[in-house]
Amino acid sequence: PGVNEAVPREKTLQRKCLTGTLYRQTIPSGTMGNVEPIVIETEVWQSDAYGFGLPVRTVVRNPLMGDSSQELRNIRSLTDAEAEDLFRPDGDWTVVEGSAPATLGSVVPDAIWR
Repeated sequence: PGVNEAVPREKTLQRKCLTGTLYRQTIPSGTMGNVEPIVIETEVWQSDAYGFGLPVRTVVRNPLMGDSSQELRNIRSLTDAEAEDLFRPDGDWTVVEGSAPATLGSVVPDAIWR
């Protein structure tokens, strides 16, 4: 129970244009034994410039739990070659075609690294 709203916003952070949403939840007075309404706010900021869907900045203002914030810094985009290098195995690894026994709760691909 309570009043919920989402307010779209924009700002610049680390020279990137961010789009964000301010989520505001209001717990009416008397709901939890509170005399005044309790307002909990969460800001979530993202940018298409980075090429992934992670929030770049998140701020939570909660009078019941305290305030917190998280921010990703020094983000840089990789070139295609750099991205390929991240997932290329070392030279002493070989690809073995075939299947391996499956383990409980996992899926084993037909090609495994050894």
